[in-house]
Amino acid sequence: MYDVLIIGVSPAGAVAAALLARQNRSVALVARDQPTAHLPRTTWVGKDAEAILESSGLSSAHDTLGPALEHLIFRSPDLSQHAVSDVARIGAHLTDRVHLLKQLTACARQDGAEIVTADPVARIALGESLVVASLRSGRSIEARLLIAADEVESLLVEHLPHARLHKCLVCHQLELHPPAQMLHDFYESIPMAMVAFNCPAAGAGAYVLAGSGRLAVGLGASADSETAAELFARFCTMVTQRGLIPPDLSLDPKAADTWLTPAGAAVELETHVAKRAVLIGRAGGFVATVSSLDAYPEMWSAKLAADIAAHALTSDNPQDELGRFDAAWRTGMARHLQPPNTDLQFLLPLVFSNTQMADRLAQAILTGQPI
Repeated sequence: MYDVLIIGVSPAGAVAAALLARQNRSVALVARDQPTAHLPRTTWVGKDAEAILESSGLSSAHDTLGPALEHLIFRSPDLSQHAVSDVARIGAHLTDRVHLLKQLTACARQDGAEIVTADPVARIALGESLVVASLRSGRSIEARLLIAADEVESLLVEHLPHARLHKCLVCHQLELHPPAQMLHDFYESIPMAMVAFNCPAAGAGAYVLAGSGRLAVGLGASADSETAAELFARFCTMVTQRGLIPPDLSLDPKAADTWLTPAGAAVELETHVAKRAVLIGRAGGFVATVSSLDAYPEMWSAKLAADIAAHALTSDNPQDELGRFDAAWRTGMARHLQPPNTDLQFLLPLVFSNTQMADRLAQAILTGQPI
C-alpha cells in the first residue's frame, strides 16, 4: 500500500509527487490519459513558481524555465493599435510545458515515486481507511490518501457534491518551430508575448508567443466549440494580414491543439475534499482567470495539497486534516483566480494611451494579481 496515490501526470500531479517523495512518503503517480493530452504546449510560468519548482527538486528552476519575457505587447481588437509594456522585471518565463513536466516527473522518480504512464487509471473507489485505483490492465493500487490532478473531467468529480466544472474556456493553440534566427530578425525582442482581446463580448482573448525557435498562436473563448474555432481562424487571418508574424510562415487553424480550460472555476466549487481525497490543479479549477496559460496556480495547489497530505498521514484524524485544504486555498489563492475587478471593455482603450495602465494589465496577466 502506498501513502499517497496521485492521479494525473500533469505539472500539479508531478509537483505533489515530488514534494511527498522528498519527504520519504511512498507515492504512486499514475496517468489518467496520455501525459501530454489536452495541454497547451507553450505557456508561461511566473517568478513565484520558482520556489515551488526548486522545492520539488529542480536544482535551477530559472534555467529549466528559460529566459524571462522581455515585452508584453497589447493589441486592439482589430490589431491596429498597440502598447508595449516592459515586463522583464516581472520574471515571467515563456516555457515548454511538456519539457517542464518531464523535468518534474524525473525529480519525483529520482526521489522514489513510482511513475505509471502506460497503464492509465480506469476508476477509483474511496473507502473509510484507504482508496483503490483500478488500472486498465486490471492491476489495483491501494493508498491511504488520493490526490486527483487529472484534468477537467476528473475521476474524483463523482465523489464530490456539485464538483463538475461548467465554467470552461474553449482554447486553441497552434505551435510552429521556425528557425530561431527568423524570429530574432522579425521581432524586436525574444522572448515576447502579444495579447489581443479580440472579441470581448464572447470572452475571447488571443495571443502570439515568440521564443527561440518557437512561435505559438492561441485563443481562449467563453463560447461553444464552433464559435471558438471561428474566432481562432479569424485571429489567425488577422495576424497574418497585419504582418504580425514572419511573412514566410503560414497558419493553419485546423492544425491547432484544442482543449477546455476551467479558468477560475475553483471559486465555484463548494469543496475540493472528498473521503481521503483532494482535487487539485486544472482538475480543481486552479487556473487564473485573466491568463489561463499561467501554470503557477495549479502548482501552488499541488504544494498546498502535498503539505496537508503529509500532515494527514501522521494524524489520528486524517479526514479533518484534509478538510483544511478548502479554507487554506481560499485564503492564499482566491484573489489570483477571481475574474478581473474591472470591466476589460472599459479598460482596454486606456491601455493604448496610458503606460501605467498597460503595465498594470501586464502585471495582472503574467502574475494573476488584481488589476
